[in-house]
Amino acid sequence: MPLLMIKCPHTARPVCTDVEVENAQLEQLPDVPMQVNCQACGMTHSWWKRESWLADYTGRALTEAPALVRTPRGPMRL
Repeated sequence: MPLLMIKCPHTARPVCTDVEVENAQLEQLPDVPMQVNCQACGMTHSWWKRESWLADYTGRALTEAPALVRTPRGPMRL
């Protein structure tokens, strides 16, 4: 099942939220603040659904990352 990813605000690296959700179910999730313990920097970050994207277990993006986390060269990769 795909994983929700966010961007670490300190390292700009993709971070897995440990939330598994299918693309169709993603639309049903509320856009409310959630928290994740970041594997990239060790801090706890608050995030919103609108800041997330789906990736497979290898980190390959399955949906496009929001504009605020995209780089000029395209979506972020793990």
